[in-house]
Amino acid sequence: MTAPSVEESLKRLLGPLLFVSILFLVVTYFVAMVLGPLVFFSTADGLTVSQRTVHRLPIVIFGAYAIINVNINVGSFFLGIWLVFFACFFIALEVRENIFTSLSKLNRGMITASFRNYLLFMPLVTSFSLATVLLMEWFLERVLGFPVGGPSVPGNGAPGEFREFQFFLEVSYAPIVEEIGFRIIPLGVFLVVYFFLVRSQIRSQGDGCSWKSVAISPFYPDKAKRDCGLASVDSAGLLRGISVGEWVVIFATAVVFGLAHYPFGQWGPAKFASATLVGVVLGVVYLAYGFVAPILLHWFFNYYFNIFYLASNYFVRLSPLMFLVYFVNLLFGLFILVAIVFTFVRRVGRKPASKPESVPISMV
Repeated sequence: MTAPSVEESLKRLLGPLLFVSILFLVVTYFVAMVLGPLVFFSTADGLTVSQRTVHRLPIVIFGAYAIINVNINVGSFFLGIWLVFFACFFIALEVRENIFTSLSKLNRGMITASFRNYLLFMPLVTSFSLATVLLMEWFLERVLGFPVGGPSVPGNGAPGEFREFQFFLEVSYAPIVEEIGFRIIPLGVFLVVYFFLVRSQIRSQGDGCSWKSVAISPFYPDKAKRDCGLASVDSAGLLRGISVGEWVVIFATAVVFGLAHYPFGQWGPAKFASATLVGVVLGVVYLAYGFVAPILLHWFFNYYFNIFYLASNYFVRLSPLMFLVYFVNLLFGLFILVAIVFTFVRRVGRKPASKPESVPISMV
């Protein structure tokens, strides 16, 4: 009986570690969701802020900002935002595959297969994005000298402003309005127009391409492409499952997304680069998993860490959890980054593979 190779030994070791890490991070997502209403509606400061009124709201359409006048109670406004996030998490339980089916696969060591469910894949993409952004910003600022800066907190620090609550409310609203305006509308319109123009050609190659498929394409692009016989991320992988046209829209919206962050607040030019990178990731997960994916990834950067920080100010015992959450996410992200680099180097060093099998038709 031969001894297991180093690669097999690593898989046996990393499998349980990956399972525990993903499960822990998913649990922290739901803890963060509980903390939001808890801080807003069970603390004196939160109750005071929740009784105020929102008068102006930014909206985003095709990357362009506009301000609309409203008259909304802050507590109701936050609850509406929270319910949208709750609905996204609920939908994510079933995206592509039921989470318990994927969790069972992960527990049995079927790592790649378990990532068909977005909620289990989410810790990988969020932690990876966090680690990559921090490394990029460190390099741009410390090595190249381009400042990163930081966000501006509303108000001037006067008593009764509750600046932390105002800031948290603003950044919690951003994932919804920005993902609709920067990702879902531009890419969704591109998909609908494409399916409409070539529907007859697609239908002749795959009889599942109906008007229903066209209609759902802005919400579940990958499913619509599978139904229409097009190459999808699920069936053909990331590189062949996203068309050239989609990549162009992804990068175009990512650049606009990066530019939109630079003039606001106190951000420096390095923020443009990191926000553009995140914009690309947001576009990719949207095409692969549907409309809930970019909203929840954006939620991770805006709501997730901020609510742990805000809650630790009112519930001191949560401070260790806040640091643990940040540490685990960063460490897990660095591990994924190293694993990706290691895998890439190994594949480059291998001999050219045989000619790949044909895949479903791709979008131009």
